[in-house]
Amino acid sequence: MDFSSIEQSEMSQQFGTPMSPQVSTEPLEIEQHLLTNRAKEVLQQARSIDRTIPIHDGSWGVDTVKFSYPVDVSDCDSSSSLWSTTSTQFLSDMQFENTRSTGTTVFNGPGGQVSVRVDLYSVRSICHVELNAARCFSSDKEYLASPEQVQDVIAAVISGLSHAVTPAFSHVTSDGEIVWDDDWMDQVRFRRIDLARNFQVDQPEVLIDTLPAVRGRYQRRSVVHSSQGGGWMIESPTSSSGRDKLYNKSAEMAQRPEDVERVRAMEKTLVRFETQLMRARLKDMGITTLAALTAFNAWKALLKRWDASGWGGPLPEVGSVMEAIAHLTPKQQMHLLGYLTSRSMGATIPLSPAQIRLQERRAKDCGLTPGLPVDDLGTPTTYLDIEGGRVAPLDGHMPDSGQTA
Repeated sequence: MDFSSIEQSEMSQQFGTPMSPQVSTEPLEIEQHLLTNRAKEVLQQARSIDRTIPIHDGSWGVDTVKFSYPVDVSDCDSSSSLWSTTSTQFLSDMQFENTRSTGTTVFNGPGGQVSVRVDLYSVRSICHVELNAARCFSSDKEYLASPEQVQDVIAAVISGLSHAVTPAFSHVTSDGEIVWDDDWMDQVRFRRIDLARNFQVDQPEVLIDTLPAVRGRYQRRSVVHSSQGGGWMIESPTSSSGRDKLYNKSAEMAQRPEDVERVRAMEKTLVRFETQLMRARLKDMGITTLAALTAFNAWKALLKRWDASGWGGPLPEVGSVMEAIAHLTPKQQMHLLGYLTSRSMGATIPLSPAQIRLQERRAKDCGLTPGLPVDDLGTPTTYLDIEGGRVAPLDGHMPDSGQTA
């Protein structure tokens, strides 16, 4: 995406008054004079460290983002029409009041109108912004933005808000030129990033029948939600650092009248893995700033959370459980089937911890998931391939799976 020069009045067309009905179909642009040559070099250098990853075609990437950046409060416009409410909060730990101005505006991108929430904290001299970055580039609900696109849209949003919120990294030169600091991307910090990967699936019922019994690494619990039209979601939430979820995206889209025909035209069911990164996760993944949001870092974070979920483990051919355990002795088969039946019924298992570990290990070696109905168990034949975005045959490849609940 090039950095075409446009006037301030043209930039204002990208932002309407709250809930403006006007829609611009022009590509997102960043004002040339807002970026010094060095700042543009920093942006390009950040992108150049990307390594070999799947080509971005909208099937993986970024959805919603929340970010913050420092502001020059003395130059912000507290009377701007952007602000719909202003509140005062007493901060006991800091012994003073903090004023928050909140507003919602509309960003007009190639995908249409996107709502942008803005919160300005005057005492802390910081601005928080939230928006769905993917919708800025496509109205298709399955589309996900590339990290490069997110960098562009955040720069454009900060620029478009400058009439009311002045970034602390924005300065006016002696020639009257507005420039940003070289390290402005390091000053834009993420509070939340939603990364996602789409899968094309022939039989989504196999996933909802199998994966709820899988407990991912570090996961204390998983929650299964269901909705009308065959919708389902398997969710692994945490208290503060984010959540992982796998859900039937096609069923979700089918609930919206404007997407019904698009869903009907799909040859396969669209299933989405989505991981929400906040606080500790952002730090662990090394994506705390806009400068760090590269394609490589985003893909690495997706892979790490996918591996932790355990949902990439082998999927069974339903009803072939006897084939899966055929290599065991008759006595081993009897013990394992008894254990699997007890687990599926939630019954008390009169075995020692060592015996339970033996049966768990034997089940894993056979590619079986304890906790599922025995009729739903079988020989592992496929797995969800996150790199290809599809259900792929094992063909000797045995992906890691999580523990069983």
